[in-house]
Amino acid sequence: MLARFFSIVMLATPLFLAACGGSGDGPQLAGVSGKVTLDGQPLSDASVEFAPIDVEQVEEGVGGSGGNAATDESGQYTVRTGSQFGLQPGKYLVRIAKTSYDDDGQEMQQIPARYNTESDLEVTIESGGNSSLDFELESE
Repeated sequence: MLARFFSIVMLATPLFLAACGGSGDGPQLAGVSGKVTLDGQPLSDASVEFAPIDVEQVEEGVGGSGGNAATDESGQYTVRTGSQFGLQPGKYLVRIAKTSYDDDGQEMQQIPARYNTESDLEVTIESGGNSSLDFELESE
């Protein structure tokens, strides 16, 4: 009886995994990285958001996602879409933000609104990727 149970499990497991795993034909991602500076100085601990403007869906509900990154101490970033590195080729709106808090716990934005809540920064990601997509921000 135990042998029959294991036989059924061994036969059913590949079918179950195939059904849960999907086709693996998700969108192809292109590597995107660069540097963010503010007034010529590296901007550390900032968030960089890529919101899709014109990005093709591969199939219903697959593709067309945006990506995010965080800058390191030298202002460098590498974009991720979900758990994968890169972005799907297409056009994106970029928002860059860095938040701090005052003594009363009130949130303060360290970057002018024209780069985040009022951003009009747009980029096009090519299928080969953009390995040096730098943003030179100015506080004035």
